[in-house]
Amino acid sequence: MGKREKVVIDTYLIVSGFGWGGKPEEILKLIEKGLIFSYLSKEIFLKISKVINYPKLTFTKLLKTSIIEFLLNYSITVVTKLKYQINLIDPDDDMFIDCAVEAKADYIISGNKHLLHLRKFENIEIRAVLKTVIPANASMRSTCRNLLNRMNWGFLHVLRIEALAGMTIS
Repeated sequence: MGKREKVVIDTYLIVSGFGWGGKPEEILKLIEKGLIFSYLSKEIFLKISKVINYPKLTFTKLLKTSIIEFLLNYSITVVTKLKYQINLIDPDDDMFIDCAVEAKADYIISGNKHLLHLRKFENIEIRAVLKTVIPANASMRSTCRNLLNRMNWGFLHVLRIEALAGMTIS
């Protein structure tokens, strides 16, 4: 990736980056550093908010809060006007296309095989997480530490995040 590209990241990347690290974590670090711009729609935000609360993920309340804060602090929100129906196996995946088109994104970075199968939509390349070029010095663990150090994680702060997200973090 050359100049500051505009990207849309999918749910897989957020969950994997915060939950297990690796290449998804490195991509999130690039977003934090402002080396790439991440775009987000309300639909994507709500989907991520729902997924991070799946009991099988066993994410702590603090980690869920960190994810929401990351999205709010490091993403540019767009309102999707056009709704594409790409006939993907999972129609929910269309929200990533909608957001990318509205943002005039360069890439969608995804771990979703249905999105990856498209390879490209209009002028937007759909890249696999593992095939995205990352500088060697990116690390998400320091991102989490930085967020935790900068923020007041008191009860009122959690309530503010819940209000912004329109959800309850359990």
